[in-house]
Amino acid sequence: MKTIPLAAFALVALGFSAGSAAAWERDVYAWGPRGFSEAHGSGYCADGHCERSYSATGPYGRTRTVDGSITRTGPDSFSYDRTVTRRNGVVRHRSGSFTRY
Repeated sequence: MKTIPLAAFALVALGFSAGSAAAWERDVYAWGPRGFSEAHGSGYCADGHCERSYSATGPYGRTRTVDGSITRTGPDSFSYDRTVTRRNGVVRHRSGSFTRY
């Protein structure tokens, strides 16, 4: 399941050709049995490069953030960078490259 967000992000990057640009932003607020939660996200794609940022705060006030980017480096090649800050403060960073076959 960890590879699905990266794969989905890569598909978004594939959908934009050089010279096109797109941006998005989304805010979600929810009230449930445990209290109030909110999430905020934004991102953009332009010229073979996409970035996104996401933040979610749960009913107990702990926040999780995700920042990532992906860049087309060739016809079927990409490089990516992703940083996740978990609700407990642990930071995980991943980066690398891959080729689509």
